[in-house]
Amino acid sequence: AMGISEEYYVTFIIIAMSAFLGATFRTPITAIVLMVEITGSLSGVLTIGIEVLIAFIVAELMMRKPIYDVILERDKEEEQAIIPPFKFKPRSKKS
Repeated sequence: AMGISEEYYVTFIIIAMSAFLGATFRTPITAIVLMVEITGSLSGVLTIGIEVLIAFIVAELMMRKPIYDVILERDKEEEQAIIPPFKFKPRSKKS
């Protein structure tokens, strides 16, 4: 167990979950609030906040898109492949 006491396992899991959520969705505040709600405690907010901020900065430096943007782009591509874009052709005026 890498020399870590068993009482800290839950803390590491919560910190890892919040950092993953903050980096993947690019919503650091939501990740912090969600973890506070899940744990029901404010005792680790500072630690969670620091880890989420670090994960967010690393994700930004790697220049990766948030997961919801990637999903939205995929859906648009699939929609365009299925339904061709509508092109409006105005009628010419007959005199």
